[in-house]
Amino acid sequence: QKIENDRVADALKSLPIHPKIVLVSAYLLNELNPEGSITGDLYETYAELCKQAEVEPLTQRRVSGLINELDILGLLNARVVSFGRHGRTKKIRLGIPKKSLFDVLSDDEFIGGLFGYVPKKLHRR
Repeated sequence: QKIENDRVADALKSLPIHPKIVLVSAYLLNELNPEGSITGDLYETYAELCKQAEVEPLTQRRVSGLINELDILGLLNARVVSFGRHGRTKKIRLGIPKKSLFDVLSDDEFIGGLFGYVPKKLHRR
């Protein structure tokens, strides 16, 4: 268990800024829907967090690629769901415990402050 936690912590610390913001977005949206959020909602929250952190957001297509990379690393779980003629999207959940993500990234001077942000999606509830 300790080795697994260290592996996750090392993986999180070594990530560039944008994947970290994507993970924080998934963390915040988990409050809204623990079963997972869809790509569009995650991107919307990601863009809000980029604005908060004064970082230029990536395109939705690039963020979708980051989601795939984070899924491969096991930090996110992303599965494609179909809405019939309304199209397909990914249902995204954290692949690691929320506490692990918070403990590692809250110490990051650039990312730590984003955990207190309330996404507009949560305001609409």
